[in-house]
Amino acid sequence: MTSAKYLLSGFAILAVIGLWGCSKSGPVESLPTTDAQIMVNMVSSADSIADFTAAADASVDDGGNLYPTNYGGNSLDKVTDAVTPIRWGRHFFWHQGTSTITVDTTNGGDTSAVVTIDRSVPGNLLLAVGTRDTATDSVTVDSVITKHFVERFLRKIKFVRTGRLVDHIWTPVAITMEVGETEPENLNTCSIASLQIAFRGDRDTVTNPLETWFRYWRGLHSGVPVIAQGDTVGITVTVNSTNDSAEVVTLRHGVDADGTIGSRVQMRLISQTAVGGGFVRVYHRAFRVAPLLQLGLLRARHCSATVDVISHNSLYDNTAPLNNAFWATPYIVE
Repeated sequence: MTSAKYLLSGFAILAVIGLWGCSKSGPVESLPTTDAQIMVNMVSSADSIADFTAAADASVDDGGNLYPTNYGGNSLDKVTDAVTPIRWGRHFFWHQGTSTITVDTTNGGDTSAVVTIDRSVPGNLLLAVGTRDTATDSVTVDSVITKHFVERFLRKIKFVRTGRLVDHIWTPVAITMEVGETEPENLNTCSIASLQIAFRGDRDTVTNPLETWFRYWRGLHSGVPVIAQGDTVGITVTVNSTNDSAEVVTLRHGVDADGTIGSRVQMRLISQTAVGGGFVRVYHRAFRVAPLLQLGLLRARHCSATVDVISHNSLYDNTAPLNNAFWATPYIVE
């Protein structure tokens, strides 16, 4: 944590931290001495927060690895001035990112607080362009196109005070989804309107991800989903779009804080409705939670199921910028 600035106004406390969270980890220069500092420190050190954030980050960062474009059996037509990517992937430069952490006690006084993590991280979208020989079913990569972008990440955590002794004890009790969108936001041509999660006969639909709280208590309907090994989870997402061509929507699941065991599958377009000058599209995909013992793991895992929406032209037009939106849902596998 390289610098800190605290502004106190009434009951609201604003903590602005430069470069937190984008280098993934780092030493704390001094012991926290105020309530705001305690919570800011816990954002990067408490497993119940940092693990979910790391899992969501890893789910959208391909680390320079390129994946087949038409995985899942869906093909996309070429458009004018388009490229045909054989493989694509994103790479984030976390160490170049910036972060603002806001600690707000306006509604909770000195007993509860809401912490907002607001990060901007640059990255590159890599498109491997080539040709396919249908006779031999072989692919030749001719070039790699790089598109630079900046992604904004948002997430909230709710804290309650659990002590008043020497070190101002605060405990995180709930977390929201992580929301991502390419900047500047006003140039984006697609956005997520709602996300439905279905498993064990329950269906929960989220329309406001930064005001939908997943509590850490187990057994509550609004808690962080605890998904058993072998469970099947269905994900349905509704996208608002001004694009004539359908988006490339991927479901990234099974990614934990170490960035391992993740899968990336394409979601299927199941409906499209013209509304005004744009479209409302619905995509669906289900995934099965792999057994931990089969994966060689003996501990519960803090994971992320991320719905990742990319405009058609982002991948298929060599002059179009990356248009992207994602919602990352925290869940536990045990």
